[in-house]
This record gives sequence, C-alpha cells and structure tokens, in this order.
Amino acid sequence: HLAANEKQLTKKQNMLKAIKDATNELLANSDIDTSISRSLEIIGRAAEVDRVYYFRNNRDKDNLLVTTDRKSVWKSSFFGSHADNTNLQNLQINEFLELIEPLSRKIPFNCIVGNLEPSTTRKMLKELHVLTILVLPIFLENEFWGFVGFDECKYERVWTDDDISLLMSFTNSISAAISRNDAEHRIEYLSYHDLLTGLYNRRFYEEELYRLDAAGNLPLAVAVGDVNGLKLTNDAFGHAAGDYLIKSVARILRSECRNEDIVARIGGDEFVMLLPGADAQSAEAKIERIYSAIANEKTDNIIQSISFGVAVKQDTSEGINDIFKKAEDVMYKRKLSESSITRRKTIDLLMKTLYEKNKWEQPHSKRVSEICSAIAREMDFEENQINQIKMAGLMHDIGKTGIDENILKKVQQLDAGERMIFERHSEIGYRILSSVNEYSEIARYVLEHHERWDGSGYPKGLMGEQILLQARILILADAYDDITTEKPYKEALTEEAAINEIRKCSGTMFDPYIAKIFVEKYLDRKW
Repeated sequence: HLAANEKQLTKKQNMLKAIKDATNELLANSDIDTSISRSLEIIGRAAEVDRVYYFRNNRDKDNLLVTTDRKSVWKSSFFGSHADNTNLQNLQINEFLELIEPLSRKIPFNCIVGNLEPSTTRKMLKELHVLTILVLPIFLENEFWGFVGFDECKYERVWTDDDISLLMSFTNSISAAISRNDAEHRIEYLSYHDLLTGLYNRRFYEEELYRLDAAGNLPLAVAVGDVNGLKLTNDAFGHAAGDYLIKSVARILRSECRNEDIVARIGGDEFVMLLPGADAQSAEAKIERIYSAIANEKTDNIIQSISFGVAVKQDTSEGINDIFKKAEDVMYKRKLSESSITRRKTIDLLMKTLYEKNKWEQPHSKRVSEICSAIAREMDFEENQINQIKMAGLMHDIGKTGIDENILKKVQQLDAGERMIFERHSEIGYRILSSVNEYSEIARYVLEHHERWDGSGYPKGLMGEQILLQARILILADAYDDITTEKPYKEALTEEAAINEIRKCSGTMFDPYIAKIFVEKYLDRKW
C-alpha cells in the first residue's frame, strides 16, 4: 500500500509539473495553434495516455460539426500503429449527442467505450481500438468553445475525480490562452481597422501609403471620396441611419476593389482607396462602377451618394502627398454640385415621407403656405420674401420626420415625455433645412414657429419681437389651420369661433398686429 501511494504521489507530482510546463508553453508562444499542440504532448506524456486531442467546436450553416480549421492531436507510439480518424468534419451534431450534450452543460464525458450504446461515437472509437475515453469541455465567456479528449487503447482506465480535476486545470489554461490570444488579435485588429465599417483606418492607410509608394507599384492611383449628405441624414433620420449609410457605402467600396487595393475610412464621411498598378483610365472605371452600384442600392429613406476625386502617381519624382492633395481637390470640386443635389433629393424624400406618415400633413402644409403668403402680401413684403415664407409654410413640419410615428399619430393627450420628444420637431426641422444653402434662411422661421408672443413657447422661449417677423406670421397661419381642421382627436372650429380664439390669444400667443391684419385683411372680418 505504501509503495502504491508513493507511486500515486509521484504521478500526481509529475502531472502537476506537466500542467505547469504546458501552461508556460501556452503563455509563452504567440502562435496559439503551435502552443496548444505542444502543450497536448506535454500533458499526454505525463498522463500516460495514447492520444490527446483538441477540437474547436464550430458549427456551420447546416449544423455540421466542423473542426478541421482548429484541430490538434498528439499520439503515443502505441497509438501510432492505428488508423488516424480524427477528422469529424461533415458529421451531424446529433450523431455525437451523447458526447456533445454533457460537454455543452460543462459535464466531462468519461466512459468505457464498450459500455456505450451503439452510435457513431462508439463505432469510430472501436475502429481506433480506443478502450476508454475522457473528454473535457472548454468554455470561453460561458460559451461552449471546444473540448480536449484523452484516449486509452491499452486497458480500460478508470479516471479518478482527482485525475479529472487536474486535467480540468489544464483545459482552463487553454481557455485562458485562447482568451488572451483573441484579445491580442482584437487589439491588433482595432489598431488598424475602422470599428463601424471593418475597413482599414487612417493609421493603417498612412502606413500603407508609404509602403506602396515605390517604383514597383507605379502607376499608383489615389481615390479620395466623401459621402454626401451624412449630416443631413443624421439630423433627419438619426445616427443609426447615418451609420447605415456609411456601412452601405463601405460595403460597396470593398466589393468593387481587388485584394491588393487598400480601402480605408479616414474620417467621419471620408474614404480613400490606394490602387497599385492602376492608371487613370482604370481608376476612373472603378469609380464609375462604384457610382453605379450606389445608384442601384435600394433604400427606403436614405439617399446614397459619394463624391470621388482621383489622381495618379506616374513617376517616382512625384510626391505621394501631392498626389493625395490633387485627388482631394478634384473630389471637393465634384462635391460642390453633387452634395447639393443629394441634399435637395433628401429634402424631397423627407417631405414625401412626412406626407406618407400622416394624410393631413400635405393639405395642412399647403394651406399654411397660402395663408403665410397672403399675410406677407398684406404686409407689403417683397416678392422674394413672400416666396421664402411661402416655402417655410410648406416645410414648417419637416422635422416631424425625425419623430416616432406612434407619437405623431397618438389620439390621446401626450404625456410629459412624449411632449418633450414631439417638441423637438422644430429643432430637427431647423437642422435639416439649415444644411441646404437655398433653405438656410427659412430654417430660422421653422425653428421659431412654436414660439409665443408672451414667451411661453418653445424651443427658446423667445418673447415679442425677439421672434422673427416671418416666424410670427407662420405661428398664426399654422395655428389657424390647425384649429379649423378636423382631426381624429378633435373637432374643427367654425370660422367665427376661430376668429374669437385668435382675438383671445392676441398678445399672448400671437403678435397683435399680425392677428389684426389676418382677421381684417385675409378673412375680411371686423377686428
């Protein structure tokens, strides 16, 4: 008994040393596959088994067990005389349920092969003359990652709880090594890639720019691109829509480029492509394919557009930064016209979206526009000013496109939180319109069209003549059409009742002078 205990103690000490050596191997080697392979040999020899193997438990779209991309096996000289059937590829998961199912619940699979029910597992192990099998699961962040197996071919080995506990400490070392390796790769990936799009980032681009700036890569085309209307998309539809726009453009750029091309996102809406061996003609042909692919991209609410400029380095005497600057200058010239077109298209799309959200918005906007125009004429506005306020009347509610449809269509009274969200529509409208040069003037009218003469309005709480004159006209026109139009949650007032309401709110909600002109001149009624 004493000799047996000493032998058992020696085995345990050898195993502890092997686990330490295997763990050091896993920590020291930057190549995770090599370190796992070497650590399996260390443990296999110490445990005196005939085969040790590690499998990554990937599943493909057909739910097949796929392990060939992450597989490592060590065999003793005894096992080497048998066939090697370690490839589990193209075997259905359900064929190995008696093995996979307990492992997925963090339970070791430990059995004498002869005691297994007839199955694929038993058949495969029998063919390899395996008598005893112990398989231990590997988990990473609570996800079943893979397993390490120990086969015995010489005798039916009984694994003790102490044996299994020691070997589990080894699989924990593998888990830690894989986690560290993944973290290192993640850090390396993030240092050279743009997180949103997966393209290369500015750091990688700048390094590659100087690497590719060599005679062997000439001609070297540099294409600089800038997405049109990103800010407008963010303002109108939210940053999720802006992110979608950037990712969609990035996907198209990647799909149209060769493996040797470098595609990078170097700013919020800026992209650059380095095209080694591409002359001006081939580079422009690529840009045209990108334009075509973007034009054919189907999106419900977003106008996709990017402006590109291309310059080509033909000779080593040319500076690469000068080539980039030429490409950037060409891009900015194109962007002057293309960006404006994109913003106008986006405005048109927003108005269309607004009208589709609520059936009464289009007729309401038209009536408010007509009332604004009429009041402006009565106040002797110049023709250009009349056209401006008429346009403001049409677009005063454009910011509602950025408001949740459930809030816009709610029949019951809005609660405090919903009211706060709804009141943002005048600011959203302002941001949308101010991004387009031809609408920048009316943007302020839209911003202030819910202010009140007594200072109780929003968003700024302006009072009296602090509010733009055009906005004061818009306030009255909007309110009059609203109270005289029937909606699901309220009845329409008669003209007489509406006039009484305007008289009552003159000096609080409305500019008294504008209210009087509206009633006397537009409605032809006594003040």
